Amino acid sequence: MLVGRIPSPWLFFPLLAIGACGGGSNPSGQANGNGTGGLGSGSSGASGGGGSNGASSSGLGTGASSGTGASSGVGASSGVGASSGVGASSGVGASSGGGADDDGGAGGGGDGSITSTGGGDGGTCTPIQRGAAPTSASAAAAGPYTTMSYAANASVRSTVAYDVTSAHIYYPVGATPPYASLSIVPGFLSPESSIADWGPFLASWGFVVMTIGTSDGTTGASDTSVLPPVRAAALLDALTTLQDENTRSGSPLKGELDLTRQGVAGWSMGGGGTLIAANETPSLKACFAMEPWTDDTTAATLYPMDTVPSLIFAGTSDDLAGPPMPENEYDSIPSTTPKLLYEVTDGTHYVSTSPTNSTTDMAPDTQSTGNVARFGLSWLKVFMECDERFRPFLLVQPSDATEYETTLM
Repeated sequence: MLVGRIPSPWLFFPLLAIGACGGGSNPSGQANGNGTGGLGSGSSGASGGGGSNGASSSGLGTGASSGTGASSGVGASSGVGASSGVGASSGVGASSGGGADDDGGAGGGGDGSITSTGGGDGGTCTPIQRGAAPTSASAAAAGPYTTMSYAANASVRSTVAYDVTSAHIYYPVGATPPYASLSIVPGFLSPESSIADWGPFLASWGFVVMTIGTSDGTTGASDTSVLPPVRAAALLDALTTLQDENTRSGSPLKGELDLTRQGVAGWSMGGGGTLIAANETPSLKACFAMEPWTDDTTAATLYPMDTVPSLIFAGTSDDLAGPPMPENEYDSIPSTTPKLLYEVTDGTHYVSTSPTNSTTDMAPDTQSTGNVARFGLSWLKVFMECDERFRPFLLVQPSDATEYETTLM
């Protein structure tokens, strides 16, 4: 496990200044329309609740479902900081669920299970194909399902590995189970809301997504300053919560998850934690790291054991985790592992934090937001649901990419 260095104190001042301006609304409590509509405007700035459309899910509630849309708020800048807590790692991969496809086959019609080779560049995998055959445009927008969410607080599962007062589970309505699932963690000094737009977006395409805030891994107290290894442990522990939701009495997801299909994602220090988790947990089916930060500049010592299909987003104007950091991270992953580096021209440290809102993610233009959405979704579709219809989207270099590298074929 990598251990982070504590940076020079002067680095904290610009980050704390950004933190005072960041934040965002509670990601639960907003109604989300159908997949053809937007998932919320996502303006920056602190907000006290879940928006005007419904009450916020927070505290020690029962975990009942509530409508949801994309959260707002950019959140504080992430990048560097002092370590707090340790956090025990939790394994994943207990088998549950079927793995049958739903809502149509390769041509987008009818039901029935299809077994083929796919979803991992080798091996036999039962694909889950939902809806009509995707297009480049449809894969960059919200999916066909409405979504619901509920607070994953201490009444759902008690843990010290992540902040149980700031954790939410998003799931699709109207899709056919079983569902693949993943956890997503934010970066340094940043709240859960900074990455929460990914929750309803991916749920609208048939995934179950858990977004989490971070905590002191020894006490469970909210702590946004923990280093990547603690965030890696939090991601894996959140997957344990999802496993438990598959059996918990009263869970809206009881019996609906395929726990052989789990993955992780994260931003900045959370992206660094994502790659640590992938390096140490080969049972994961996929991961994507958004502008991942690491304090290790030696490529050979980063993630040499990573066999998990790994997507890395980066931006050329990122002054916290920009080049050459993403290239070193990509190069450290074995060439035998499915991997892809997409570095957005003029992209900032926030360029991939939202798949739906170019203001929230501070993308250089609206095109990059659509491209990020398409790549993030397609990566999970190919490697978690084994839906090869999305692979072609990963093989075309975006016009806004300064750097595009991949081992995919």
